[in-house]
Amino acid sequence: MLKVQDRVYHKGVRCNGVITEIDETKVRDKYKVEFFWGKYCTRILHGEWDGRRSTKWQWCDIDSLVVIPNWGDGPNMISMIGQRSLDRLIRLVGEIDARQVHDNSDIVIVYGQSNHHLVDAPFVINKNIIINKKAQMDTLGEDLAIQSQVARPTHASGWIIKPQVSMGGHDIRPYTDNDRPYTDNDYADWNEYYQRKFNKVREFRVHCFLWMAQPVQMIMEKFVDDTSQLCWNRKQGAKWEFFYQDGLNVQELRYGVPFDQDLYDDIEIRSVEALKKLNYDFGGIDFGMDSLGNLKIFEVNSRMGLKEQSLFTYKRCFDELRRTNIDEYKAERWS
Repeated sequence: MLKVQDRVYHKGVRCNGVITEIDETKVRDKYKVEFFWGKYCTRILHGEWDGRRSTKWQWCDIDSLVVIPNWGDGPNMISMIGQRSLDRLIRLVGEIDARQVHDNSDIVIVYGQSNHHLVDAPFVINKNIIINKKAQMDTLGEDLAIQSQVARPTHASGWIIKPQVSMGGHDIRPYTDNDRPYTDNDYADWNEYYQRKFNKVREFRVHCFLWMAQPVQMIMEKFVDDTSQLCWNRKQGAKWEFFYQDGLNVQELRYGVPFDQDLYDDIEIRSVEALKKLNYDFGGIDFGMDSLGNLKIFEVNSRMGLKEQSLFTYKRCFDELRRTNIDEYKAERWS
């Protein structure tokens, strides 16, 4: 039975909100939902986006709503650092307080901040961020990731050049005999490195949270018309589709292929192992899969762009921290 103040996700308009009123005189659409953000949700019937905050709302049917159970319950006070627009968005939709110096937060969430190491709190989620991609590859090892090195390969064929710190695939290019990466020492942020080319036929982003009973909560698959491109980026027309999302029963049927449980299980095992090796608590792990079904990690993201449907997952997972036994989780998370 739904009640006022239940936090919900509307499957039709794909937006997160809260029930503020129930009209029992109605047969349908008896639940008034006010949406936290809704910038890109044009099908919401009332209200508007004012540039910083949503005033959107509408009456909704129960079949359109997915409830976030036990919302707000639990002994832990959580907060989050960061003042950039994405940080504010996550706090707004997730209803998370901004971290204040010397507040009483039991858990502070770091979402890909460069000043994460300065956070002073009893327990910090994702304090150990590795920005350098070459360092990530070395830590993960070749069982999980792709062979990477700063030494020049004997032959150019089959290698690419990548920046050690990058976003969105910028400056990734095939290695040729006439190309030389910038190198000074192994982990200087402005340096580049060599990586074996991985002939992917599918690409996934896996959102994994070690404190959740089921760590992999969401998998997105990237699609692009020209799969021969080195990087499948938005500029090349790439789009993400939801391959799996816990709580929404998302099973994208692409090309008539049903949900692959064996693939999910393989992805989850590798994702958990990757986070543990990096000493991360959560992350967006980018996988490539070749024609033989082999999986390799391209990188582990600590700061991913999020919109409404993805925020449904992050809202649920961050809220679960309110009920997490901190001592037990700290003892077990990377073991």
